[in-house]
Amino acid sequence: MKALPAIARYMRLPEEQLRYPIELIQQGYEPNYLAMYRPDELGGIDVETLARLKRAMAYETALASHKEKVLATLQRDNQGSESAQQVIEECTSVSQVDAIVWSLRNKKNAKALADEFPYVERLGQAILMCQGETPSDMQAWISEHAGVPVEEADTVLQNTKRWLQLLMSEDPKLMLQLQRSILKSAVVSLSIMPEPAKGDDADAEPTRDASAPAVVASEMVPP
Repeated sequence: MKALPAIARYMRLPEEQLRYPIELIQQGYEPNYLAMYRPDELGGIDVETLARLKRAMAYETALASHKEKVLATLQRDNQGSESAQQVIEECTSVSQVDAIVWSLRNKKNAKALADEFPYVERLGQAILMCQGETPSDMQAWISEHAGVPVEEADTVLQNTKRWLQLLMSEDPKLMLQLQRSILKSAVVSLSIMPEPAKGDDADAEPTRDASAPAVVASEMVPP
């Protein structure tokens, strides 16, 4: 089975121990039957583990089918590339595949946003290069680096955050690495710079575009 390495990682069992049980399940044998009548052939795998194995096999089959459909659609719409195909093939979940597809299909890219708001590149670079203590007067710091009036600092910050998000999402390999890092760490807190002061709706967490991906610390895994 092509997905054997992925299943073995999920099950945390050696590939060789799973190879024959997988063949039996593919032949149509149910976990209860195998555990009761053919336990000597299973290498010590119990019925609960066999049931998990069957679910993992179904998940990997569904994932492979999803990848195949996505790649066919991208190819049809002339949005595919060799690098995108490679990244999609490396995805280990449906949600990872869908996030990569979003980045490929997103019509509003970082360049378009920078053309509309030239200050986002200046402020974005300043944020990425910022080291040491957080500026005491954040709005003045934003005004200085973006070259805008202080009263526009909040709006400028939101647009710059959006630019940084688009910049990252346009690199499929980077998106996949970020997702895997988040999942590996379980809980990740990333703060590029402080949020604007709490206040009215204008100061609340920005509303995400309907087309924009959210970075989530959860993943579809076999039940």
